Amino acid sequence: MRSLKDVTVIIPAYKPSHYLISTLSSLKEQGFSDFLVVDDGGGQDYADVFKEVESMGCKVLTHEENRGKGAALKTAMRYYLSNRAFSAGIVTADADGQHLPEDIKKVALSMLESGSAVLGCRDFSDPKVPKRSVQGNRISCFMVRLNLGKKISDTQTGLRAVPRQYVDLISGVHGNRYDYEMNMLFAMIRENVPIEEETIETVYIDNNSSSHFSPVKDSIRIYRMILMFMLMSLVSTAADVLLQVFLYRAMIPHMAGVEYVLVLLAVAGCARAVSMTLNYILNYLFVFDRRGGFKSFIKYAIIGLAVFAVHCIPIILIATFASPGMFTPGKYALIKLIPAVLIFPLVFRMMHNTVFTGKSTGQND
Repeated sequence: MRSLKDVTVIIPAYKPSHYLISTLSSLKEQGFSDFLVVDDGGGQDYADVFKEVESMGCKVLTHEENRGKGAALKTAMRYYLSNRAFSAGIVTADADGQHLPEDIKKVALSMLESGSAVLGCRDFSDPKVPKRSVQGNRISCFMVRLNLGKKISDTQTGLRAVPRQYVDLISGVHGNRYDYEMNMLFAMIRENVPIEEETIETVYIDNNSSSHFSPVKDSIRIYRMILMFMLMSLVSTAADVLLQVFLYRAMIPHMAGVEYVLVLLAVAGCARAVSMTLNYILNYLFVFDRRGGFKSFIKYAIIGLAVFAVHCIPIILIATFASPGMFTPGKYALIKLIPAVLIFPLVFRMMHNTVFTGKSTGQND
């Protein structure tokens, strides 16, 4: 039967305090014996701390300069995959004392028992939790549930246990800083990794003053995939609208005796074929890290036809209630955007969970 000795604890550390040493000592008392600690470019000022970590029997991996929490986690995971064949899985924990040894043990044992990835989730109803953390978590949980269809109680937790068979998947996820942890969740949801949760103690030391999180920069990184998908959708929608207007106006002189709705549908079909191809290429290259290969295009085309059927609704409305002279780019774009906005989360979910799946063929960080 597997025990805590079969679990590797990974701790990324950037300019760590004394909490790192005390956490490692307590974890040893809990029964853990294998540790990978990453010195993420702390420099000579923190060399003595990491020497003490090594003297405790822990393996220290070093970045010569700061590369970010995500990069540190991936460095440890890649080392783990090459050098820890005996291990049943990993637990990632923070170096600042926010994760209690008892909770690290709890998620590790839960992983060993269930075979699932386990998230150590904080209780955000606790008054000790800073308001910015509560608000940030609520937003990220809402975004994950809306766009991916998965309920997660704490998307920002750094305490995570992952069975060995899934470590290869998450070690290749995009992102070098705090965005990596959100992208890890996205990858596990996309690839149907079983995820469970364990409630952990909420600990904030000095109101979380030791955090290196940048609210603006790191928030943009965290939601990069959704924001980029939105941008690519806007670009392809603009191309769609402009091409339809151009084709429609080019056909006005030839519309005598032709059904207005048929002209609009034909024009929309031609423009949609171009914009769908453009949208697929943009998403494949810049949003979903070139996952899925040729199969992704086939699945995208099938879903794209269904989405086009929804977009035909405003076209029929225009044909029914508007005269040819009223067909302007502004009015058409406004009517076209209404169903596009309404179904955006569903479309993203299908693209992420169904179309662009599997291992990336692009360049990961």
